[in-house]
Amino acid sequence: MVAQEKQISFDAAGRVRSIDATIAEKIAYFTEYKDFIEAYLYQSTDSTFTLEIVTGSGNDVYRTRKVLTQTEVDVMRKDIEAKLLANSPKSLLNQ
Repeated sequence: MVAQEKQISFDAAGRVRSIDATIAEKIAYFTEYKDFIEAYLYQSTDSTFTLEIVTGSGNDVYRTRKVLTQTEVDVMRKDIEAKLLANSPKSLLNQ
């Protein structure tokens, strides 16, 4: 069985496709992940969502995947977009 996921943005306008360590630090997001590198958001064909967090240091890289509901994604996206607008508005323009 093969599953396919589509990467989706962290904002409603579709400009923020990933959140790297620099942006995460500016907006104080994903602080619970030690050695945070980058985050991605995916939607499966069955309308489930997966948040993928990449962490690591040195030669060790880890992927943590968390299944989210539509409601959780909506709340996270609104929160991230508000924090980006308040703390790092250029992030919304440059991606």
